[in-house]
Amino acid sequence: MICRRFMLRGIITSEVRYLKLDKLYTVLCGFVLAFALSFACAACIASAFAPDVIVNFSALALWCAFFSLLSALCFSFRLSIPYVAFMLLLAYLLCRYSDLILSFQALLHNLTTQYDIGYGWGVLTWEIEDLALADQTKALQAVASVICASVSWTVCQRRATFWAIAGALLPFLSCTFLLKTVPDEKYLMLWLLALLVLVLSQPTRRSKERDGNKLTALLLIPTSIAVLILFAFMPQESYSGRKQADAALEKIETYFGIDEKVKVSAVFEAENVDLTEVGRQSLPYIPVMEIYAPRSEGYYLRGRAYDIYDGMSWSDSKESCLLPWRQYETEREELKIRTRNTEPYLYQPYRLYAQQMQSAGNAIENKDGVKEYTYSVYDEGSYSVNTDVPFSLAEDYRRLTALPVDTRQWAEDFWQETLFFEETEPAMMDEIYLIYCIRNFIDETKEYSLNTSKMPSELKDFARWFMEDSGTGYCVHFATASTVLLRAMGVPARYVTGYYVEAEAGRETTVFEKNSHAWVEYWSEIDGWTIFDPTPSAEESQTPTYTTEQTVPDIATTEPTEPTTQAPTQPKPTNEPETQENTSDKPTQQVPVKNDESVFPEILKWILVVLGSVFIIILQSRLRLKIRTAYTNRGGSNARALKLWKRLQKYRKSGLEPPLQIALRAKFSAHEISDGELREMEAYIKDSVQLLKKRAWYHRIIDRIILALY
Repeated sequence: MICRRFMLRGIITSEVRYLKLDKLYTVLCGFVLAFALSFACAACIASAFAPDVIVNFSALALWCAFFSLLSALCFSFRLSIPYVAFMLLLAYLLCRYSDLILSFQALLHNLTTQYDIGYGWGVLTWEIEDLALADQTKALQAVASVICASVSWTVCQRRATFWAIAGALLPFLSCTFLLKTVPDEKYLMLWLLALLVLVLSQPTRRSKERDGNKLTALLLIPTSIAVLILFAFMPQESYSGRKQADAALEKIETYFGIDEKVKVSAVFEAENVDLTEVGRQSLPYIPVMEIYAPRSEGYYLRGRAYDIYDGMSWSDSKESCLLPWRQYETEREELKIRTRNTEPYLYQPYRLYAQQMQSAGNAIENKDGVKEYTYSVYDEGSYSVNTDVPFSLAEDYRRLTALPVDTRQWAEDFWQETLFFEETEPAMMDEIYLIYCIRNFIDETKEYSLNTSKMPSELKDFARWFMEDSGTGYCVHFATASTVLLRAMGVPARYVTGYYVEAEAGRETTVFEKNSHAWVEYWSEIDGWTIFDPTPSAEESQTPTYTTEQTVPDIATTEPTEPTTQAPTQPKPTNEPETQENTSDKPTQQVPVKNDESVFPEILKWILVVLGSVFIIILQSRLRLKIRTAYTNRGGSNARALKLWKRLQKYRKSGLEPPLQIALRAKFSAHEISDGELREMEAYIKDSVQLLKKRAWYHRIIDRIILALY
C-alpha cells in the first residue's frame, strides 16, 4: 500500500514536472516565433522603403525581444488582462510624452509618398519641419508590438493561426505592391521561415501542446533549408523575366485603356538616357545630399553631360573636350557637398577653376568612393575666355554639333519656318538671339507638366515630337529640344543632368530627388561654356536677354574643379536626373513638406479608401451568405441536413447540444429527413446566434469577424 502510494506520488510529481516543462517550452516557442515575425516584418518595411524610412535597427531588435518575451510570459500564465492594461497605459504615455505620433506621421508620409509615385494616390503630410527626415523607429516598434501580441497569444493560448497570420501579414503587405520597395533578403527569409513554422506547427500544438513544441523545433532545420533553396532558385536580383513581364503588363494596360505607369526617376542609366521611356513623373522628397554654400543663391550641381543624340536617346561619348571654360578673376569661397550614399560621379557646382573643369570632361568619376568633398567657387564677377581655339578642336565642334541627318533637316526647317522672326538677318544670329527665339517659342506654345505622356512608339525623334506635337513637357523635354535646335544652328551644345537647389549662406541645405533637373550647356567664343535652362519654371536669370546691342547675358556659367576629398562611404547610382518641378521663386529645399498642398484632401482620400475597404468586406459577407443559403437549399433533405450540420459546427461555443442524431440518420441510414427535423437544425443555429449575442462586446466583435470571413 505504501509502495503504491510512493509510486503514485512519483508519477504525479513527474507529470507536474513535465507540465511545467511543457509550459516553459511553449513560452520559448511563443517568444522565438513572436520575435522572428515582429522584427522581420518591421525590418522588411524599413529596408523596403529605405532610405525614406529612417530606423535604428538595434533599438528595434531589442524592443521586439523584450515585448516578445513579455507577451509570451503573460499569455502563458493567464495574465492577459494585466498585459492589455499595461499595453494601453504604455501607448498613452508614449503618445503623451514621446514623439511616437511624429514617428507615425513621418512613416505614413514616407510610405504614401512612394505609393503616390507608384499610383498617384496622394501623400499624407503635416505642417511639420523636416517631417520626412524624422526617426520612424518608434512607429515600427509599435507595429512590432502588435505582431508580438498576436503571435504570442496564438502560440501560448493555443489558438487558431488566423490572428497571428493577420498580424504578421497586414503590415508586410505595405511593401508588396510596388516594384521598387523590395525588402532586404535576410529579413524576408526570416519572416517567411517563422511564418511557415507557425502555420505548420500550430494545428498540432492546439491538439497536444508537447507535440506541437517538438514539431516547432524539428521544423526549424528543414524549413530553413527549403527557404534557402527557394531564394537560391528565385533570387531577387538578376530577374531575367523583367522585360517579358513589362511587355505583358503594357499589353494589359493598353487593352483596358489604363494610362502609363508613373515613372519614379528621371535619373536614368549612367551611360544612356532612354528618351522613349520619358513619361509621367512624380518626384519624391528622398534626401540625396547636403550642401554648405557660401552665398544665398541657386546652385546647379552638375552630375553628367551627354553629347551624342540619336533621336531616341542621349549617350556619353566619354571623349575629352578642349573647348575652353571661363577663367574667373575674383575671390574664391568654399562650397561643401556631402552625399547620403557613395555616388558613381561627383557633383560639381559652376564658377570653378577652368583648367580643372577642362580635365573633367562630361563627368568626374568618383574613383575613391568619397561622400564628402569641397570646391573653391568663384564669385560672379569679371572673367575671361581664351578665344585662341586651335584647329585641333575641330573634332570637338563636329561632335558637339552632330545630329542625325533627318533631325538636322527638320531642325533647320523648323528654324526657318517657325522660330526666326521675319526681320531676322544673318548678322543677328548669335547664341543669345537663338536662345531668345527658343525661349519665346516655348513660352507661347508649351506648358510645364510632370504628367506629360511618353512619345508614341512609332515616332523616332524625341525633339521633333516634343516641339511639334506635345503641348506639355518637363526639363528632359525642354533641355533635349533646345540642345538639338542649338546644334542645328552650329552652336556646340550638350545635355546635362544633375540637381538645382536654392541654398542659404552659412547653412546646410538638403538636396532631394525632388530637385533633380536637366539643362543645356552651350559654348560661345565670348562666354565659353554657359548654362541655358529652357524649362519654363526655371528662373529667368538663367536665360539670356536679347538686345540690339548684343550685350553679354547675365548667366550662371560652368567651371568645376577637382574637389578636395574628405571621406569615402557607401554607394548609390544616380545618373540622369529627375525633372524638377520649380516655381518662379524656387524655395529653399530644407523642409520636405509640400506646404502648397492641402492636407485635408489627402486625408479624405485615405479615409475613402478605408471606408471602401470596409464596404467591400461587408458586401462580400452578404454575397457569400446569399450564395451559402442557395447552396444549402439545393439537393434532397438528407443532403441539406448534412450541409446544415457542417454550418452549425461553428456555433459550438453557444453551449447548446447539437442535433447529432439527425446528422447521423442523414449520413448513415435510409431514413428520409423530414422538414421538421430540418427546421430543428435551423432552430439550433438561430438559438446559438441569440446566445452568442449575449457574450461580452469584444467577443461579439471577434465572432462577427469570424462569421463574416467564414
